[in-house]
Amino acid sequence: MSKGTRSASVSNPHDDNQLETIITKLVPKLNQRIENQLENLSNRFEKIENSVGSIMEKLNTIESMTQSNRQSIIKMEGRMDNLEYKIRQNSLRVVGLEDGSDENLVSKMLTLLNDAVRVKCCLQEINNVYRMGKMEIGKSRVTIVSFTSVLKRNEVFNNRRNLKGTGIYINEDLTAKQHQVLLAARRKYGMRNAWSTYGRILVNDGNSVQAFKEADNV
Repeated sequence: MSKGTRSASVSNPHDDNQLETIITKLVPKLNQRIENQLENLSNRFEKIENSVGSIMEKLNTIESMTQSNRQSIIKMEGRMDNLEYKIRQNSLRVVGLEDGSDENLVSKMLTLLNDAVRVKCCLQEINNVYRMGKMEIGKSRVTIVSFTSVLKRNEVFNNRRNLKGTGIYINEDLTAKQHQVLLAARRKYGMRNAWSTYGRILVNDGNSVQAFKEADNV
């Protein structure tokens, strides 16, 4: 190796001192800047955490209010359903009664009750009789019969089995909600194991007889 090469590779002590001085001055500044940025990030994260916590508290409050409102609505619907059934409690639905355009429906109903159901009933004990829906050829519309007393209604309902084999059926005049519960029960347990009695939907699950008020609970 030549002398010129060796002299070029030797560092200058003066330059090294200058570099060390520069580094010594820069490091504290860099450290301070990094610390400031970290502190700034920490403050921002803390604000975000506080905001998230506040949002979660509001969501929990809203959820609690929603749950409370839902329970209130369910209770209100139950009360309205009970009131509706009280209006219907004197009525029965007759399915399969022959339909006709020029029929005397009251006379036909009295004949059915006295002769087929075998319950003594006079005109004064019937409040109203009417068909549901539009008349269709080959189909018999459902007939609603309303009695002047719940006692007569119950007597007819309790003797409905006398219609066995006639193709005519007498059912309770249930509310829409009660009807939904009954349908859900029959889909799950079968026609013979689900029925209604005085507005209560009863189910025989093979072990016991239970009453249901909500279709979701069946």
